[in-house]
Amino acid sequence: MKTTKCLLVVLLTLALLCTGVLFAFSEGVMIIDSGTCGDDLTWTLDSEGTLTIAGTGKMNDYEAYYTPDTFYTNVPWGNYYQTIQTVVIGDGVTSIGYFAFTGCTALASVTIPDSVTNINFYTFSNCSSLISVMIPNSVTSIIDGAFSNCTSLASVTIPDSVTSIGEGAFRGCTSLASVTIPGSLTSIDVGVFSGCTALKSVTISDGLTSIGVGMFSGCTALESVTIPESVTSIGTSAFNGCTAISTVNYVGSEQRWYRIVYIGDGNVPLKTANIIFDYCPHVNTVETQAATSTCTSVGYTAGVFCTDCEKYVSGHETVAVLPHSFGAWKTFLPEEAGEKGVEIRFCSTCGFYELRESEATGDDVTPTDPTEPTNLSNPTEPTEPTTQPSGENEQNEEAQSFFAKIAAFFRNLFDRIFGIFKR
Repeated sequence: MKTTKCLLVVLLTLALLCTGVLFAFSEGVMIIDSGTCGDDLTWTLDSEGTLTIAGTGKMNDYEAYYTPDTFYTNVPWGNYYQTIQTVVIGDGVTSIGYFAFTGCTALASVTIPDSVTNINFYTFSNCSSLISVMIPNSVTSIIDGAFSNCTSLASVTIPDSVTSIGEGAFRGCTSLASVTIPGSLTSIDVGVFSGCTALKSVTISDGLTSIGVGMFSGCTALESVTIPESVTSIGTSAFNGCTAISTVNYVGSEQRWYRIVYIGDGNVPLKTANIIFDYCPHVNTVETQAATSTCTSVGYTAGVFCTDCEKYVSGHETVAVLPHSFGAWKTFLPEEAGEKGVEIRFCSTCGFYELRESEATGDDVTPTDPTEPTNLSNPTEPTEPTTQPSGENEQNEEAQSFFAKIAAFFRNLFDRIFGIFKR
């Protein structure tokens, strides 16, 4: 009897366990592990490799280091550091701890909320699968080695809120192709972008006064760099080994470059590059709308206008004037008493009109200037120009003949109209 009861208990337990497992699988995602990582912060890791940090306040700081044989870290999720694919830091977290995600080689996506004010020592270093990161406007400092050796990191946005970047913060990011350094920086340490071998262009915004020692050292693909007028010193070996540099875009004048800018030793590539002075980086631009061309005015394509240099950066191409859209010739004055009639036609777009004598053998009357009034009930006699166009005598005679024909035509026209009223 006891054996039967024990067997029933075991079967019931197994049934409950199976039900729980089936329920968990039916939900799709399971919580693998969880714990705390700050006074008021918790962490959870699910079966899809998503690590979520929730709560308020500062994360704890941790340690991590490599030995010839292994990697050591004391983060609470350290047993899973090679399987974490996504990190979601919840709103309320103010600081990310030292070495928090160092060596998470499968980490590809990070969400950092607006509550975070600094990214600490080696927080994301050696995250070799991390492709991009968006740093929010709340962050004021990026500390030493924060993203060092993130070899897949291809793009990063550094907001204007950042005032300091620590030593080697982006060192060894060998997929990073371009970067814009904000002018809000008041402190930038040694070798921040050193060894970024895919970096091709760098734009330093106005406001930064010093380019740090070894800042771009070893960036062998770097071709162009834009330096603002605010920079007064370039540190030793800042561009050492940047053998591909061909162009330096300097926003200031040539006199300012040679009088004020201090260039330290080890910057031969910078000194031998082609320097473009008074360069405009087109920071402040506005988009302009396209203007449709008509038969009286040219049009323009949409464009981008720089309010700094007052030039169009792109677009704003001229679109040619359209031809007039004339309708059919219609009788304006019929033939009468052997006198030739007059025909008229209008442009349906702008209202411009042309007159001609109705007989096929008659001389055509040259079209009136489109800027002249088009009130046909009371046409006015055109005023002859005060100066004759330059050219040969024959051209002057033709011009005089032209105006004589116009004057004769309108005199004849007025006589006929007044004759009709006198009857």
